Amino acid sequence: MFFGRKISRLLFSMLCLLLLSCVEEFVPENTPSENQLLVVDALVTNEVKKQQVRLWKTANIGPEIEPVPETGAHVEIVENESNTFVLNEIAPGIYESERAWGVQSQQTYRLYITRSNGRSYQSNNVTAPQPSIIEEVQAVAANDDQGERGMAILVSSNDPSQNSKFYRYEYSEAYKIIAPEWSPFEFDVINREYPNYEVGIKLNENNEEICYGAGRSKDILQFSTSSLSEDRVVDYPVRFIPQSSYTISHRYTIEVSQYVQTPDAYTFSEQLKEQEGGQSLLSTVQPGFLQGNVRSETDKNERVVGYFDVSTVDRQRIWVNYAELFPGEALPPYAVNCQVVLSPPLFSLGAHQMGVQTSPLIEAIDAHTITYVAENSEFNDIHEPPFYVVKSECGDCRLLGSEFKPDFWIE
Repeated sequence: MFFGRKISRLLFSMLCLLLLSCVEEFVPENTPSENQLLVVDALVTNEVKKQQVRLWKTANIGPEIEPVPETGAHVEIVENESNTFVLNEIAPGIYESERAWGVQSQQTYRLYITRSNGRSYQSNNVTAPQPSIIEEVQAVAANDDQGERGMAILVSSNDPSQNSKFYRYEYSEAYKIIAPEWSPFEFDVINREYPNYEVGIKLNENNEEICYGAGRSKDILQFSTSSLSEDRVVDYPVRFIPQSSYTISHRYTIEVSQYVQTPDAYTFSEQLKEQEGGQSLLSTVQPGFLQGNVRSETDKNERVVGYFDVSTVDRQRIWVNYAELFPGEALPPYAVNCQVVLSPPLFSLGAHQMGVQTSPLIEAIDAHTITYVAENSEFNDIHEPPFYVVKSECGDCRLLGSEFKPDFWIE
């Protein structure tokens, strides 16, 4: 897939809030697997699709948190206490409904989980909110709060019925990358055996000039109209990219997702965002455990990390060309400095006397730190640089993105 998905930032935060003290680093203890905490990542929406729930288990926390998938669980979502949707495990810890379905506004839903160790869990009943349609997503040239110029992505919506009020936003983005020093030729290591080192050039048959980068929102982006006279969102900023960022140099696209939340889900996320503060979530945390809406039916004192979120969603994608947003202005600098320099030599000076039997040039080629630009016309000694080169990123865009065009991409 073009985009990957890992455990959500929300659950990272919740896990850290639970397992870390407010001022000291957490020192993990050995915990029997049957006592490991259950971590629930469950979001179901009105989109008609095979809904997914992800489950992990963990007892420890550290700089590189890696919860273990909870396998072999029985997972169900029940609508109005009568209509049951069974979710089967399609990959370790990933449970997917047997058929496509979407939540219906004003209907209630409850999540049921039975772990392989026999422990059972259920969520509160959650009523699906009414959907609200995005009116507009736009990209504008603007300055951020620090006065830096860039591109702001703004979203607007309106619910005339006044029933939505609680909104959460996510985005996924993609952008074209063009390697500024791509060459139709590349290095060809003909002989790598000392003392017969030989490097030439050959036609470059790889797709290294045009690639596509990708990104996703990481922060909790929420807005409430509950204190306003209208249930209207006007130019809410979901993304800001400095004009100096190479990601907007050519063509850029962003898909904004607007979720209408329940009041409880909105409040939970706001409390979580407040408790995060400015500290490192993997070493410190604010005091107190933030309780979600999933609880253990086996042990009332057992803590469960996660939230069963029932939301309605609308999405809108826009496309932006740099020249349209900043007409007549120079492109942003590339991701790395692409100054053309002389290559390492084929042989190190004095290498034979020192017993060195490696080639600096071949080592750099093998390490993929340089890309061919041109031959050095002044080269006349094996200890001199035979080529002009740049950093590999300047000639091989695959180091910054994927050479495969996303299915949704249009020019």
